[in-house]
Amino acid sequence: MADSLSSRSKPELISLVKELQKTNGLLERKAIWLKSLIRNSTGQNAELYIVELLNGMPSTKNDGHDVTVRGGKRLEVKGADINIFRNKGSINDGRRWTWHNFLGVGGAKTYDNLILVGEIDKNYIKDYKDKKSEFVIFDIPFEWAKDFASRKKTKIFTLHLQTKITGSRGIHLREIWQFEVTREALISKYKVK
Repeated sequence: MADSLSSRSKPELISLVKELQKTNGLLERKAIWLKSLIRNSTGQNAELYIVELLNGMPSTKNDGHDVTVRGGKRLEVKGADINIFRNKGSINDGRRWTWHNFLGVGGAKTYDNLILVGEIDKNYIKDYKDKKSEFVIFDIPFEWAKDFASRKKTKIFTLHLQTKITGSRGIHLREIWQFEVTREALISKYKVK
């Protein structure tokens, strides 16, 4: 390549340098964007999934919710991959979803419904309502989410739910399964026409 550069004129080299600087700037911006996706990809993927499924409008930063749908309903969307954890007193590992900050930092968020999106656990697909979905979806009223959070002793709004319906300990965690919905039910309730 050095030989091909030495045969170029000064204006050609200046033009090439400018082109390379422009390409480098684009690559740097793309790298920053990709790093932000990696850092929060599960949540962003869940939001994009719900926006597309419901033809919703993504919110702007600091709106207090993630998506606006039919009738101006405000949805907070949280996504979770399956996490493996050690069951106490068992030789088997457990599988669960973990959703963080569903009320925002310090509990400041307000919205109409909390949509929890969890990666499907193929071990229990027969037990889920939407057997053809790649996700298990919960549609939880804001008041229930707020009440659930108020029962916790800390102000860290994290929810752990085992992927096996009968595996969830505690009455409050088992209650969440009443809010499991199919994609069709979610579309029927919220989709913007």
